[in-house]
Amino acid sequence: MIKKQIEISLNKAREEKARREKYIYYIKYVSSIFLPAFIVFISLNFFIGIASVKGSSMEKELHNNDIVIFNRLNKDIKRFDIIVANKDDENIDIIKRVIGLPNEKVNIVDGNVYINDILLDESLYTINGTTETQDVIFPIILKDDEYLCLGDNRAKSLDSRNSQTGLINKDDIFGIVFIVLRNLH
Repeated sequence: MIKKQIEISLNKAREEKARREKYIYYIKYVSSIFLPAFIVFISLNFFIGIASVKGSSMEKELHNNDIVIFNRLNKDIKRFDIIVANKDDENIDIIKRVIGLPNEKVNIVDGNVYINDILLDESLYTINGTTETQDVIFPIILKDDEYLCLGDNRAKSLDSRNSQTGLINKDDIFGIVFIVLRNLH
């Protein structure tokens, strides 16, 4: 009888151990799925962002349907950085190149951009190398939190030269592009 009770106790202990091991296995399995998903979710919402290029305004650097990954934390914006920003509270992302920085004088004369009266060399990234004005009157002196941003394909870009887009406020900049994933189609 004691032998039978010991055997029953051992069986219960084995069953309990098997249940615990199964429980631990499920916890590890679920964690292996949800923990990486949670990390990706947090990263995409707080550290990095993803945007899709629409149109040809940033050619030759970016093309229609390319995907850009941008750093949400880096707000140390420099000239020639490509940024992702919000356009006029319309929940439309725009992707443009920073040309004018806060407190600078920007002028466009005869297809050339001048920063503080010094000609800016744009030959590395613009398609035709000339910049025409649109409906914004130049010269412009940027305020403490304003950036003048232009598309690389100036003939096809709706950017800071147009009052519809206008100057970009620092608070409207989501981040600086650091990876481009090319659309292969």
